[in-house]
Amino acid sequence: MILKPMKPAKLDMEKESHLKKLERFYADPSYIVEEKIDGCHYFLNGGRVLSTSISKRTGDLVDKTGNFPHLVEGFMRANLGQAVLDGEIYYPGNKSYGVTEITGCLAEEAVKRQEKKYGWIHYMIFDILKDPKGNDLTCLPWYQRRELLEQIGVGLQKECEHMQIIPVVRSRKKQFVDQLLSQGKEGAVFKYINGMYILGKRPMDNWVKLKVSGTDDVVIMGFDPPEKKYSGTDYENWEYWEDGEPVSKHYHFGWIGSIAFGKYDSSGELVYLGSCTGIDDATRKEFTENSDKYIGKVMEIKFMEKTREGKFRHPNFIRIHPDKNPEECVIEGEVTQVG
Repeated sequence: MILKPMKPAKLDMEKESHLKKLERFYADPSYIVEEKIDGCHYFLNGGRVLSTSISKRTGDLVDKTGNFPHLVEGFMRANLGQAVLDGEIYYPGNKSYGVTEITGCLAEEAVKRQEKKYGWIHYMIFDILKDPKGNDLTCLPWYQRRELLEQIGVGLQKECEHMQIIPVVRSRKKQFVDQLLSQGKEGAVFKYINGMYILGKRPMDNWVKLKVSGTDDVVIMGFDPPEKKYSGTDYENWEYWEDGEPVSKHYHFGWIGSIAFGKYDSSGELVYLGSCTGIDDATRKEFTENSDKYIGKVMEIKFMEKTREGKFRHPNFIRIHPDKNPEECVIEGEVTQVG
C-alpha cells in the first residue's frame, strides 16, 4: 500500500449550496464532527514517522522518525507492530508555526529544541489504516476503523502521554462547532461514518472541513462584559463558583468578555460591526487593566465568512496592529450596522 493521505473537501461559506450542506451535516446522524487540529499531517507507520509530502531526493514520503523519538518509543511499547496511524503533529494551544520549528530541522536539532525550548510535541490520531498485524483497513467504513482505533488507543495513550485519539462529537454538533470557532480554534471536520479511506483522494462528502477563511483589520470600539454563566459540563473539576453556582473564568476574575469593533463608512463615521473573542488569558487581562489604551486602535481578526452586509461570522482576535491607522479601516460597499 502506497501511503497517500485522504484529504477533506472544503465548505465554501459563500455558496448557498454549501450552507445547506452544512445544515445537513448538523442534522444527519450519519455524520460525526471532530475539531480540526492546527498542526502538520503525519503518518505513524510501524514505528516510523512519515510526512505526507514526497521527498524529491528519494521519491518516498519524507522520513522524520529521528525528530520524534518519544512517539516512536510509545508506539513500540504499545506493541503496535505494523499498524499505520493517520494524524496531526501539534502543540496543544499553539499554532502550526511552532510545529514547523521542529519538523523543519535535522533530527539532532529537533530533539534538542524539544528538550530545552518547546517541550515534547504531541500527536493527535484521527484514523487507522492498518492494524498491528498489517491488515489493510482502508476498505472498512469509518465507524469500524474507529472501533479498532479505540481498542488500541487505551494502551497507546497509557504508553505515551503525548499521543491522543481525537474526540468525536455525534450530537449537538452545531453547538460544538460554534464553541470551537468562538474559542479561536482552527475549525472542524465532518466525517461520514460509512465512508472508506480512499488513499490520495478527496471524495465528495466523505470528509469535509469547515475552517476560518479570512482576516481583516478593524477598529476597537470598546469591550463587552463577560458571560457570567459557566458554559462547560465538567462541573466536578470546575474551580470558579459563586453562591453555589458555577461561573465563567472571565467573570470570576473580572476580565473583559469580548472586543467590540467596527470600520469607518464613507462619511467618516465609525460603524459598529460586531464583537470578537478568541483572546488568551494574558491578553484578556491586559485589555481589562488598560482598556482606554486600546480603544481606537486597530486589531487584526480572523473570521469564517463575511456577509454581503459586511458582517463577520465567528470573528476572533489575532493581534493588535500598531502600524496601521484606524482611518484605513474602511467599509467596502453598503453595510447594515450590527445590533
